[in-house]
Formats: sequence, structure tokens, C-alpha cells
Amino acid sequence: MTARLRKPQDGLFTGTVDAYDTSNNTYRITFDRSGLGTHSIPDNEVLSSEEPETMPLANFTAKARPRPQPQQQQQHPQQQQLLHQQQMAQPAHQHVIVTSM
Repeated sequence: MTARLRKPQDGLFTGTVDAYDTSNNTYRITFDRSGLGTHSIPDNEVLSSEEPETMPLANFTAKARPRPQPQQQQQHPQQQQLLHQQQMAQPAHQHVIVTSM
């Protein structure tokens, strides 16, 4: 890890992250150079020395999958007859045309 240290000496120095303070957005870094010690450094002044971990973009794109075809439910003759009776029992809609004189 490389971080910008302003006091006791201004510059960029390497060190090890001990902790991350989420409430203050700072890293607690123990610096490698003797005499620098441990300091809380704002997260925008810290840079990782390691190669960033990446993933292929294809992992996040939608992949087309065949959809299963809906299955037609077979109705028993008794169900068909009941449905027909219910439809016949409903009153027919009457349309009224109103004209103004």
C-alpha cells in the first residue's frame, strides 16, 4: 500500500493497512520506514500496490436461456360443461345508443 503522509514528513510512503475506519473513511496504516509509525490516512490518499482483481464483463451480461413452453391444461368434460353453464347464466350486455335532438 502506498499513502500520502503529510506529517511528520511530507511524501509518498509504503506501508501496511491495519484497519479501515468506515465512519471517517480513513485507513490506519503502519508505514515501513522507521520513525514514521502508524497514522490514519484519508481513503483518497491511499493507493494499493497490488494488481487490481478483475472479472470478465461477460459475467455480468444476461445470457439468453430458452424459456419453457407453458403447458396446456386439459379440462375434463365436466369442467367444460360447468364453464359453459356459467357463461350462459351471465346476462347478455345490452348496448343503448343515445342521440341528442
